[in-house]
Amino acid sequence: MKMKNNHKKLTDCIDADYVRNQIWFTRKRIKRRAFVLVEGTNDIGFYKSVISKDNTEIIPMGNKTKVIDTIKVLNAGNVKGVIAIVDSDYDRLLGIEMEEKNV
Repeated sequence: MKMKNNHKKLTDCIDADYVRNQIWFTRKRIKRRAFVLVEGTNDIGFYKSVISKDNTEIIPMGNKTKVIDTIKVLNAGNVKGVIAIVDSDYDRLLGIEMEEKNV
């Protein structure tokens, strides 16, 4: 009998509320901190090599939709110091433009 794996990936638990709270609690301790939302954990290694680790926290969201939905919530709440980086995938070929601020 095969046991079902009920474990979730960490990124399955990350959403806009989680990120907003993480930013709030981090900024209570470290005032000058920037945050970068990325699609997945594989993106962290690359961006750590090009972004200052001292003042920046990289947060993997799990997928492109979650990144965009989260930055929309943060923009609506006027949360400063957060950007989102997503892969263009086939968007450019399909003529899909990203019009959300901070992406």
